[in-house]
Amino acid sequence: MVKETVYYDVLGVTPSASEEEICKAYYIKRFLLGKEQVLGEAYQVLSDPVHREAYDLNGLNTMVDPRAVFTLLFGSELEDYIGHFSYYIANITIL
Repeated sequence: MVKETVYYDVLGVTPSASEEEICKAYYIKRFLLGKEQVLGEAYQVLSDPVHREAYDLNGLNTMVDPRAVFTLLFGSELEDYIGHFSYYIANITIL
């Protein structure tokens, strides 16, 4: 059972739609409506199995912690980089 069906409704598919049905619905809607932000968001979330599962469980209220994203991308804590950066900024000699 899904928590919300907003993105499914935007694309005009049911929560049990396959990836192929979602893709087809997206391209048909995009052709008919043009490029709209909510249409792209719906397709981006529903076409990725991981994002789709998170959306089905949590709906649109899924919040992402920016620190978690930074750690995921760069493999370290944000403060480590800010600390190094501020150290270099403080020790810059202006010629």
